[in-house]
Amino acid sequence: MIKLFTVGFPKEMDEAALHTFFSDFGDVAAVKIITDQETGFSKGYAFVDFLDEVGANLAIKELDGSTLEGRTLGVRLADKQSRPRMDNERPHQQRSYEKVRQPKSKRPRRQL
Repeated sequence: MIKLFTVGFPKEMDEAALHTFFSDFGDVAAVKIITDQETGFSKGYAFVDFLDEVGANLAIKELDGSTLEGRTLGVRLADKQSRPRMDNERPHQQRSYEKVRQPKSKRPRRQL
């Protein structure tokens, strides 16, 4: 099974419509549109599982960069390292810096 990551489709499209759309290129096993947990609305990306590599590659070739209802589609192979980031996660490139303490002043204290 070959998993594709797709982005840019209209947010009004449901999984059945996306399944039909990708079925023109090969046998689609499953479609999963990622939704917001609180609202239930589409986040604008989905995963499409193809049964055969030929259909998946054809979908990538034909759909990546094309437009659908005025929106540009992005279709590529889904790899395990590149997954959507949760709100509480930082990208691995982002560095965490410690707060640097300011050096104390070198002036002598006033004596009374």
